[in-house]
Amino acid sequence: MKKVWFITLLTISITHILNAQSIDTLTIGQYNNCNFKTITAAVDFINDNTIQNKTILLLTKDYNPYDSITPETFPIVLKNLIDDDNKSLIITPDSNVEITFTDSTDNVFTIEGIVELRGKNRIHIISNCNSTNSSAITINDSPYTNITIDSCNIYGGTNSDTTFGIFGNGLGQKITANSYITITNNSISRANVGISLNIESTNDSYYSTTIDNNDIGDVRDDYMINRIGIESSSTDGSKDKARISNNNIFSIIGNHSNISGINISGMKHIELYNNLILDIVNESSIENDFAKATGLKITSVDTTVCYNNMISHIAGQETYGIKLTNRESSISEFYYNSVYLCEDNSNINFGDDLTTCFFCDNVSLGRTFLKNNILQNSFGDIYGQTPTTSSCLMLKFTETEPFEWINNNFFSNHNIYYINDLSNGYTSKCIERNSDVCQDFNLGEWNEINNDTTCVDTYPGFTSTSLLKIEESNAIGIPIDGITSDFFGTARNNHRPDAGACEIPHETGSFDFEDEIDFTAYYSEGYIKISSDTHLSGDIYIFDMSGRAITSAKIDGKQLDIKVNDKKGIYVV
Repeated sequence: MKKVWFITLLTISITHILNAQSIDTLTIGQYNNCNFKTITAAVDFINDNTIQNKTILLLTKDYNPYDSITPETFPIVLKNLIDDDNKSLIITPDSNVEITFTDSTDNVFTIEGIVELRGKNRIHIISNCNSTNSSAITINDSPYTNITIDSCNIYGGTNSDTTFGIFGNGLGQKITANSYITITNNSISRANVGISLNIESTNDSYYSTTIDNNDIGDVRDDYMINRIGIESSSTDGSKDKARISNNNIFSIIGNHSNISGINISGMKHIELYNNLILDIVNESSIENDFAKATGLKITSVDTTVCYNNMISHIAGQETYGIKLTNRESSISEFYYNSVYLCEDNSNINFGDDLTTCFFCDNVSLGRTFLKNNILQNSFGDIYGQTPTTSSCLMLKFTETEPFEWINNNFFSNHNIYYINDLSNGYTSKCIERNSDVCQDFNLGEWNEINNDTTCVDTYPGFTSTSLLKIEESNAIGIPIDGITSDFFGTARNNHRPDAGACEIPHETGSFDFEDEIDFTAYYSEGYIKISSDTHLSGDIYIFDMSGRAITSAKIDGKQLDIKVNDKKGIYVV
C-alpha cells in the first residue's frame, strides 16, 4: 500500500511542477531518487500530461536500460506532438555518463515530433539487429517534425548489408512550414546506408533538412558503411530544400550496385559544400550496373549549388567522381571542387572500364556551370590495360550535333583538367553522343569548341591523395559571389582565387601593373575598342556575365580593337 501511495504522490507532484513551468529538467535513473527509471516512462508521462515548456530528460550515471527490475522498453519511442518549438523534448546525458543502448529489435530509437537527441558524444546507440531495414534511429512521420540528432555515436545493425544508421522514409506530407530535420556532429558506422531520408516539404522558404559535420564511415572491416554514406531524396521534389556540409564520408566499401558517398535525387534545391568524400569502393564481381562507384551522385534536382568538396579514391568498373543527371528546368552550379581519381582498390578486371572525374548526363537539359574546379584523373593502367574512356570531363548528349548545346547549356571555365600516366596519351575529356558514339578532345580542341581559353592542364600539385591540399597557388580562378573561404576556412583571393577546394594565400595577381591603370572600352560596329593614356602590355579578356571568357587578345600599346560577335549583352573587360 505504501508503494502505491508513493507513486501517486510523485505523479501529482511532477504534474504540478510542469504546469507551473518552474522545472525544466527531469532525471532518469534507477537510483538516487531520480524522477523516472526509464526514458519510456518519462516520455509516456509527459505526453499524457501535456508538456508546458522545453523539458530535458537527463540521463544520469544511475540509468541502466537493462536493469533487472525496471528495464527500458525497446524500441525507445521519443514522442512529442506539441506544435510549438518552445515546448521541445530534449534527451541528453549528464557530464559523467556514457550510455550504450543494445537490443535486437528493429531499431533502438524511434523519434516523432519536436524532439532533440543531444548525445554530447557520450551516448552510444548500437543496434544488434540484423533484419532488413532495421536502424539505430528511425524517424517516423508525425504531424510535427522538428527533430535534432546531435553528437551521438551511432552503429547500425550487425548485418550491415541491410541496415541503416539513421533512417527516415516517407516523411513527406508532414514537413510543413517551419519544420526541419537537423543531423549534426554524429559518428555513424556499421550500416548499409549511414543516413537515409525521404522527405516531402510543403514550404520552400528555408532548408527543411540540414546534415552537417558528421563522420560517416569506419576503416574497420566489421564496421564499414557498405553502400551509401548519405542519401536524401524526395518523391515529389517541388519544395524540398536541403543542406549537406562539412561531413567526412569515408570507407564506403561493399559489393552492392551503385555505391556512392552522397546520393541526392528528386529534390527542389540542394546545397553541398566542404564535404570530404574518400575511398568509395565497389567490390562487386558482377559486370556493368552492379560495379559502379560514385563519389557524389545528383539526379533530377531543380537547383544544385556544390562547392569546396574534396573527392578522391573512387573505385569500380564504372567510376565517377561527380555524376550529374539533369532535368529540363534544372540549374547546376559546381565551384571550387577538387576531384582526384588516383588509384583503384576494387580488384575488378573486366577489361573495358570507365573513369571520369565529372560526368554530366543529359547535358542538353537544364544549365550547368563548372568553374574553378580541379579535375585530375591519374588512374593510368589500373587493370593492366588502359581504360578506353578515362577522362576528366564527360558530357553525354542525345542530340546529333551537340556543340550548339555547349554554348547554351554548359558553361565551363577557369578549371584545371589534368590526366597523366595514360599509355594512349593525354585525353582531357570525352564527349559521348547518341549513347554509343565517343569522341575525345585534347584541351586545345575543347577550348576552341567551348569558345574559352581559361581552362588549363596545369599539374595541380596535391600534397596527398586524400586530403587534397595543393602545394602552391595556381591563381587561375574567378571570384564567385557568396563563396569567401575554402575547405579549410582560408579566405579566398578577391581577384584571382585558386581553383579547387584549397586556397593558398597569394598576391592578387589581377594586374601585372605597378600603378593603377585607367582605360576606356566601348562597343562599335562589331568591335570592342580599348584605349588608354598609358602603354599597356599583356592579355585583355572579354567576359560575359556568366564568367566565361568569350574572347581575348594581346595588347602592346595604347589602343586595341577586339572583334566580337554582334550579340547583345553585358560584358566585362
